Amino acid sequence: MCDGFQSSLLSVGARITNLKYECSILNRAIDGLASLVKDICLDDNNIPDTFYGAKKLLASLVIAHKRIDVCLKGCMLF
Repeated sequence: MCDGFQSSLLSVGARITNLKYECSILNRAIDGLASLVKDICLDDNNIPDTFYGAKKLLASLVIAHKRIDVCLKGCMLF
């Protein structure tokens, strides 16, 4: 993938998405970070260069879930 790095394409997409939500980073900032990661790697890589691209990459990995309303104020049980 990247010269000197041992991360898969899915791993990079998941980490970009995780940073976005865990640190409450703006989409524009994540786009810049993803673009930087893509630029650091070799030219023939498939790393997403936007947050939208990372989300699209991970969309096929969605685990089935069922939403259950447990209270009137919007609490959910997972």
